[in-house]
Formats: sequence, structure tokens, C-alpha cells
Amino acid sequence: MLSRTRLVLSQIPPNTSKTSKSDQLGLAGWRASVDNLLTSVLKTTLSSLPSSTLTSTLSSLSYVPSRNVEKASEALSISQQIANEKIKEVQKKIVEVEELREEDKVMLDQAVNDWKIAEKQKETYQSKLHTLQSTLANQTQTSTPESSTHPILGPLLLDLGYKKLYTPPISTLSSLPIWSKQRTFRPSRAHQIAQSKLKSKTGMPGIICLTEIESGGLKIVDGQHRVAALSIMESEGEKVDKVLVEVFTETRSNFAEGLFTEINRAEPVKFVDLPGTGITDNQRVLLEESVSVLKMKYEKMFSDSSRCIAPHVNEDNLRDMIYKCGVLEGVERTEELVGWLEECNERVGRRVKRGKVEAVGKGWEKKVEKAKANGFYLGLEEGWLKWKRGKK
Repeated sequence: MLSRTRLVLSQIPPNTSKTSKSDQLGLAGWRASVDNLLTSVLKTTLSSLPSSTLTSTLSSLSYVPSRNVEKASEALSISQQIANEKIKEVQKKIVEVEELREEDKVMLDQAVNDWKIAEKQKETYQSKLHTLQSTLANQTQTSTPESSTHPILGPLLLDLGYKKLYTPPISTLSSLPIWSKQRTFRPSRAHQIAQSKLKSKTGMPGIICLTEIESGGLKIVDGQHRVAALSIMESEGEKVDKVLVEVFTETRSNFAEGLFTEINRAEPVKFVDLPGTGITDNQRVLLEESVSVLKMKYEKMFSDSSRCIAPHVNEDNLRDMIYKCGVLEGVERTEELVGWLEECNERVGRRVKRGKVEAVGKGWEKKVEKAKANGFYLGLEEGWLKWKRGKK
């Protein structure tokens, strides 16, 4: 029996590292079955053997199945660990993919929502555009060339009922007559405006005001110097855009007078330039020419600002003061008025030299020195306006 047992054990294949894990697992099962069978057989067969022989035989045989089972268990444990790690990695990838799919879904939903909103806005804008186009088409059909185009000023820009707006070229405006009661036209002022605008390149502010009688006659009520300045700029090669003008229809005889007063009431227009002051056309010319003579002679003492300080004077302010003092009564020629102004200038100069003129404001000494250097003293005081003509 013992020899048969050894024969069975010799048929068990030895353990080798080259055996695959699956083969090792199948082999472990087979060896367990054999081990059980051998144990049963050995218990029956060896029961009759002496105790010493039995102990020796079992000791020599027990190591065979236990060593193979231990290695098979170790291989199974390693395989399970590897499988668990792979399962964990796969589960992690699945979670990541699911998160990405959820983010993509949210972004897709938002994009779809934005697209729907854009489509609604597009429909709204198209509807408004269609309505506007229909309105413009109706307006174009109802307007006629005769009612929208002026024979002189060109196409009508806007009809407000009480006035109409046009944009004629400057050549057309410069050919129109000026209202007879306008302030005296001064070429020097027009040139000054033109030079200022040529430097600034800012364009001409304001609007030119015209009146029109029912028969079609036009005239410039406000803006004559700006029109002249634009004409000068154009003659010097400057590109002048069309000028905005407003046209009022005269409904009464003094319409232009009232319009001019209303326009200039809030501007620094002098009393002498307002209509209805009683100044005659001859007096207006005398006053303009006389002040121009002084300005040419004492050019450095004349300022363009109406708020100039002594010893300077402003041309418009001086004209206004001379008219208000009443000295124009009885004056027929420009030479008479210029002569009186020169006499007043000499008298003020003598008073200044004798210290008879009261000092006014800061830097009085410098003002007096400048007046003496230029020989012009009328800007130091206004008392001379009370002097009568012919008195020294």
C-alpha cells in the first residue's frame, strides 16, 4: 500500500514559475481533491502500521499538499488585488465621463436657450423695420417735389409748421439781401470770424435766420457776418459744408423786427443795434465809419472782447456809448464826429498827465503807461461822453 501511495504522489506535477495563473488555479483545485483522497486512503491503510512507522510516514508526506496550496492561495490573492485596482480605475473613468457629459449637457441647453432668445429678438426687429419702412414709403408717396423743394434754397429738410429748415450752399446764401435794419455790416468782423474758424477747424456754430414774404422774397435777418465769413473761407479754398438755415414766413409788417429782437435779446447785442431805437441810416453809417477810423489809428488799444479792461475799448461798446450820449445830433459828416472824438482823447490825455483822472482798479500805473505809449486815453474813463462838441 505504501508503494502505491508513493506512486500516486510521484504523478503530481512539480510547481513551476512558468505555469500561467489560470493553470495554477486549476491545478490547485486538482491537488486539493487528490490531497483529500490520499488522506482518506492513508488513514485506512496505515491504521494497521506501527505507530512509529505511521508517524515517520505522515511527516514525510504532509509537506507536499500544504506547500502547493499555500502558493496557489498567494497567486489567487495577487490576482484579486490586481483585479480590484483595475475595477477602481475603470469606475473612476466612468465617473469622470459622466461629469463631462453633464457639463456638456448644461452648455448645450444654455446655447439652445440663447438661440431661441436671439430668434425672438430677430423677429421683433424685423417687424419694427418693416413698420418703419412702410411709414417712410407712405410719407414719400404723400410728399410731392413741389412742396418739398424751395426754388432758391433747395430740398426741404424739415417743416415744423411755424418755420422750415433747409441746407443751401454758401454761394446761395451769400447772394441773398440783408434785412435793412440789421446792424451795420463790418468786413473786419467777418474776416476775423473766418480766420478763427480756419485755425480751429470746428465748423460754424449757430443757424442762419431768414424771413420770406408770401411772394417768395428772402432776406437775412440774423447771421450776416457768419455768412460772409463762410464765403471768405470758401474763396480761400476751404471746403464749406451746406449751411443750416431756418426760414420764417412774414405774417405782418414788423415781423422781421420782432424776430430780430427776440433772437438777440439773450445775446450781447448793443442798444444801438436793436431796431426801434430811433437811429437813422445816416447816423448808423457815421457812427460805424468814425469808430473804424479810430480803430485803424489806435489798433492796439481796441479789443475784440466786449468785457475788455482799461485802457482798451471794444468797437461795439464804443459805438453804443457814443450813440447813447446824444452827440450825433447835428452831425452830417464823418470828419465832424472823428474830430470830436480826437478832441476828447486829447483832453483826457491832459487830465491824466495832470493827475486829474481818478485811478480805477489794480495796476492803474501800468494802464496809464500803456495809454501814454499809444496816445489813446478814451478807455481810461467815461466822463468825456458828457462833453459837448466844440468845447475845449
